[in-house]
Amino acid sequence: MFLSFLKGEDLLGGEVVAIDGTKIRAQNSKSNNYNEAKLKKHLEYIEGKAASYIAELEQCDKAEDSHAAAELSKKQIVEKLKLLAQRKTNYEHLQKTLQDSGAKQISTVDADSRSLPIKDGITDVCYNVQSANDSKHSVVVDFDTINQGDQGQLSTMAIKAKAVLEVEALTVLADKGYHVGKELEQANENNITTVVAYPQARDRSDKVGPAYYTDKFIYNKQSDCYTCPAGAELTSNGKQYIKGRKDRTSYSVKTYSTTACSSCPFKQQCTSSKYRTIDRSEYQDIIDQNNKRVDENREIYKRRQQIVEHPFGTIKRSWGYTYTLVKGLKKVNGELVIIFTVYNLRRAMSILGIRELKKRLAAWKANYQCQQTGILRSLSINRLNTMRQAA
Repeated sequence: MFLSFLKGEDLLGGEVVAIDGTKIRAQNSKSNNYNEAKLKKHLEYIEGKAASYIAELEQCDKAEDSHAAAELSKKQIVEKLKLLAQRKTNYEHLQKTLQDSGAKQISTVDADSRSLPIKDGITDVCYNVQSANDSKHSVVVDFDTINQGDQGQLSTMAIKAKAVLEVEALTVLADKGYHVGKELEQANENNITTVVAYPQARDRSDKVGPAYYTDKFIYNKQSDCYTCPAGAELTSNGKQYIKGRKDRTSYSVKTYSTTACSSCPFKQQCTSSKYRTIDRSEYQDIIDQNNKRVDENREIYKRRQQIVEHPFGTIKRSWGYTYTLVKGLKKVNGELVIIFTVYNLRRAMSILGIRELKKRLAAWKANYQCQQTGILRSLSINRLNTMRQAA
């Protein structure tokens, strides 16, 4: 509802939106988050510790003396073995739950939370908050809380933002974490222009010279072939192959190669394999279009950070909201509705000033109540006419 007010007051541009995600720590410590490897390590430790205690018991049984101290030691070892058995049962139950669910990890305090990468190999048990911000004043247009990475979120967030803004077309800025061919295509199909940073081209071998990087091979759409820097043509057998994981990040490719490599004087600079091959994604056309827009609109893309990092910086750094107070995706989403509404309110205060904001809110409220009254009156009249016709 507050977004309707902001839209009516011309505080939303409705042309460019920036999308990004930030991690918010969950009410679940790392010690209460498990994956298959961690559970296996715990079970192996218990097996080793139990074997050690059993060996100690055998030594106590072989001891010649039967002093009370020896008996006490045996009782302590037995208690420790019972405790290990309980822990083993718990870990085996978690292991079975994990295997039956098909998930890669399990959290025991907040079941919806997941261990996610934060930065430079550091992980934490948290949620990933996706946010779409209008470029005019960094107002949060829409958001969503997920427990996975950024991949696969671009088109969903962009389509939701477009619906909220009620516009026919939209330009979306995002970092390279969102650069997924399928997502770029779905956005394009919904009349959304993407300017999403792309990963720098890297070749499989360090021996490949810069002049023979994949982006130096020219693709001809009409003849469906690549021309290498040395002039040879790389062709395909026309078959499609699945690449990547068998989930939303998987995609089909066509492989292009040439037999000219065997007699090419530049082969050592191009490939260490028998033949140089190039995989072309089914989404390559839309990827190329996006990448070209990034290269041609560097100044627009530079605005991404200042647009989308503003709310995260305010909420996490200034307000200290770095962890959730509740558990579960549904409740965390409810918590963030309050946080982002307060952020948008604070933005409106900064833009308009408190007095002007109160004045406009009062006018908007009066107008809104009039509209609601009119709608209710219209519904009542229609219902009364329906009842009279039925009578």
